[in-house]
Amino acid sequence: MLPDPSETKVTIVLKTSAGIELARFVSPIPLPRVNPPEPPAYVNTPDNKLTLEEIYLMAQKYDRALDRNQAREYYNRVLKIDSLQLSALRDLAILDFEGAQYDNAAKMLAKALE
Repeated sequence: MLPDPSETKVTIVLKTSAGIELARFVSPIPLPRVNPPEPPAYVNTPDNKLTLEEIYLMAQKYDRALDRNQAREYYNRVLKIDSLQLSALRDLAILDFEGAQYDNAAKMLAKALE
C-alpha cells in the first residue's frame, strides 16, 4: 500500500561533493503537504505602477531580507513622494543606526518627531 501523498515522512541526506553520506535524518512523524501562499500582487508590479503603500511594503520586504541597499532605495522613494511618511522615516533611521550612520539616524528621527 502506498503512503498517502498528502502526508509522508521526510528524509534529509547530507552528502559530500564526492557522494559520501555524512548524515541522514528521517522525520519521526508524517509531515503534511503544504502549499506556500501566493506572493502579493505588488511584488510583480512594475515600480512605476506601485502605490505609496506598496513601495513602502517593498522596502520592508528588502529590509527583512537584509538587502539594505534595496531597502534604502525604496524607503527613499517613499520619502520622495511623501517626505513626512513616519514609518519610512523611522525605518530609514533604523537602517542608518544599524549602519553606524548615527548623525543621519538622528536627523531622520528628529524629522519624524516634528
